[in-house]
Amino acid sequence: MALPAPCYVGKDTHALSEPAFISVLEVLAANGVDVIVQENNGFTPTPAVSNAILVHNKKGGPLADGIVITPSHNPPEDGGI
Repeated sequence: MALPAPCYVGKDTHALSEPAFISVLEVLAANGVDVIVQENNGFTPTPAVSNAILVHNKKGGPLADGIVITPSHNPPEDGGI
């Protein structure tokens, strides 16, 4: 089921963020979700994803969502979505 608005997806620089990022993209694509990611497969700070969603949602219409892949300040084994 496709969503009516995009899902913004970001990741940080932790080593395990990339494989989790790929998994998220595969699942979203398999479910017909339009995804917006950082240009050139770059890293995206959480506030940048939040801001992109807010800017999109101010336009009115269907509301966008977002996913950020990061363990934050925790060790890589605590990484998550």
